[in-house]
Amino acid sequence: MADRWQPDLELTHSVEYHGMVSSAFLERLLAAGFTEVHSAGWATSRATLDSLGEPLLRTSSDAGESAVFEREGALLEVSLWSSHISVSVAAPDPAAAKAVVAELREAFPLPDPSSTHEVPITFWTYTPNGPQASFRNIGVPGWDEIDSNYASTTRDQLAGIMRGFQPSRGGQLILWHGVAGTGETFALRALAWEWREWCQFHYIVDPDSFFGQHPTT
Repeated sequence: MADRWQPDLELTHSVEYHGMVSSAFLERLLAAGFTEVHSAGWATSRATLDSLGEPLLRTSSDAGESAVFEREGALLEVSLWSSHISVSVAAPDPAAAKAVVAELREAFPLPDPSSTHEVPITFWTYTPNGPQASFRNIGVPGWDEIDSNYASTTRDQLAGIMRGFQPSRGGQLILWHGVAGTGETFALRALAWEWREWCQFHYIVDPDSFFGQHPTT
């Protein structure tokens, strides 16, 4: 069998502080000859990466930390910022990389919204460097707490999507509109609570810029 192709790269770009961890991860995975990288990200209740042991390299600030780890024949790049973890695992084959990601999902579980009545939301903004995400947990009401604030017709229509709703297989668009000050935002927050077990929530901070000035984003 012919030898598997290995990239022959010379890294000539400068590395700034915020890119140190990613650069170290790339250098070591190429040196090790790993041929598979699997990435994932999710909200988590963990506040530190301490459970992963001593890192090869770590950068940190008050907002979070990023580090490179060696573990069980694999190389890990892990970032934990604002209750959101992002991981990339380099390994000799896809099964090994995915197995490590599965272990990380168990070690860094999803937050339990029922304990704080919060849901994790990803906020997107468009910056000079392209789309950027930030992550926050937002306090939300349950539908039962606020449904009496709405007229009966509106309440009945909202109740139909609050519980037991599943989008069609190819996705579904719901237009949400109303007169300012009539409770649309609180109803959306309640919707996030009711859908928390199966839905991920994203918020576009400035849609005119995100979709208008940059429609190819």
